[in-house]
Amino acid sequence: NAITLANPRMIKNEREVIPNPMGIFSVDDSALCVYVEIYNLSYDSSKNNMFKANYKIYRSDGSLEFDYGDILKQNPDSSSVISNKLSIAGWQPGRYDLKLVVTDLSSNTNAMASKRIIIFPKSGYLRDAVKFAKTSQLDTAGVKTISNVLQFLMSFQESATYNSLNDTGKVRFARQFFKDHDPSPATETNEFLDDLFRRYEFANAHFSLSAHLRDGWQSDRGRVLMQYGFWGERHEITAPITSCGVEYWTYSSLPNSAMKIGVAQKDIIFIFDDGGGHALLDKAGCYGLYQLVHSNAPGEIYNSEWDERIKLPNLGIY
Repeated sequence: NAITLANPRMIKNEREVIPNPMGIFSVDDSALCVYVEIYNLSYDSSKNNMFKANYKIYRSDGSLEFDYGDILKQNPDSSSVISNKLSIAGWQPGRYDLKLVVTDLSSNTNAMASKRIIIFPKSGYLRDAVKFAKTSQLDTAGVKTISNVLQFLMSFQESATYNSLNDTGKVRFARQFFKDHDPSPATETNEFLDDLFRRYEFANAHFSLSAHLRDGWQSDRGRVLMQYGFWGERHEITAPITSCGVEYWTYSSLPNSAMKIGVAQKDIIFIFDDGGGHALLDKAGCYGLYQLVHSNAPGEIYNSEWDERIKLPNLGIY
């Protein structure tokens, strides 16, 4: 089973889900809201499938502060969503851990997730239990995530070196890589690292084939986003021939490129077509894959037909 207490920022199930919430509250706050997606539940349409969720709050020393009790819910299929408002009224300043255990009652299997909660006083001295230091994304990311984030940024030689290392070596390599690319090394924040992880989360949130796969980073759109950053402009249209989606991204310049283009007619472009190049298109329709079919960026795929279709600024692609 897999459950998460946080998801990339988006509206899901009529809730605005905030990515990587810091979990910081004031003593004046009375409640916190939790959004949870649950996967791989046992499901049989002929039975009454149920699961239970239990929230507990622990103090920083590991002792139990509060047990919200069991919440029973019927699962409509093999996945489900729960969203709860938990009372934190009267909590004293300090660090707490919110732990959620979901039990699939059909298979009697459990899954657990946790989140650190910090309650700040109104003013005055901050107790040691409240103080915390900002951590790097690399401190919490696993080696698999680090490898995904770096994949499209490393040179061939860097990639060969990275892949020859064990997990400890890979983490050290990543730290040095991001240190070398830090645009402002005199500050505590590495803007390059933070921006890259934002791109990674955005790609997984918006370009994945399904929410739980988190494979958007390795799609064509994800690769371009990871490699070049966010677009200057992004247009979405429907192709009249296939009725599939076409995305059109423009950049005024690309990182690490001698091309510094400022006029619209010479913008760097990327075109992603959901209906082009699919052998099964006539059988299954559009897929949501959005393959890169044309770009004028150095080293990227170039298609003369698409180049002719582009009529800026009105996007007369067909």
